[in-house]
Amino acid sequence: MIQVQKVIRNVRFKEKDNDEIKYSDYDIIQSLNEVLRYLSMRLSTLNTDFMEKELVLDEKKINEDIAAYNAELPEGEEPKEEVRFPVTGVELPDDFLSLMGVKRMRDDYLLKCIPSGNRLHHDEYYIMGNKLYVRNHAVRLLYRASEIGDVSENTDTIALPGFFFDSLAKMTSMVLHNEANTDVLSDAFEREVNSMIPRRRYRNARITPQFKV
Repeated sequence: MIQVQKVIRNVRFKEKDNDEIKYSDYDIIQSLNEVLRYLSMRLSTLNTDFMEKELVLDEKKINEDIAAYNAELPEGEEPKEEVRFPVTGVELPDDFLSLMGVKRMRDDYLLKCIPSGNRLHHDEYYIMGNKLYVRNHAVRLLYRASEIGDVSENTDTIALPGFFFDSLAKMTSMVLHNEANTDVLSDAFEREVNSMIPRRRYRNARITPQFKV
């Protein structure tokens, strides 16, 4: 994980702005978010594990949260309906891009994917629309995300390995300069990203196993 505050300090050092005269934290964070959006787009097209995520989906916990939300619901607003994984399905995360696998929580068993709409057994699941349907009440969703996610505060963290730090600071500085030639900026970004991928692949770094369904 990379701390946003450290990126901000490094950018200020590069820009000789330690007195915080040229740029506000807001300016730097917005430029950093532009870099993160570019990285999300580029990394999502590459065969890397940087965008792989895991999410626990627990029917009981989700319904407890829905009940708490409905209890504080302003007058006139429609309450949320409880979920039943095999009947109503459960929403996939907003940053869901592609599926790696679904594991049963109680024993870490990798469930089998079946065609949508079929009758479900306890070792099966299917995806229809933007929902996951499964007979188990608690599962781990393993997926590839479409985005790294924006940051909003200097206390936030970025879900990337530490060796991205220098490149994030460098590219954020480039965006701050508001380069007129966007092609030059894109080419520079491309070189930075391409230089990071082999570093991950060929230095005996542990790669997360790929789950196939």
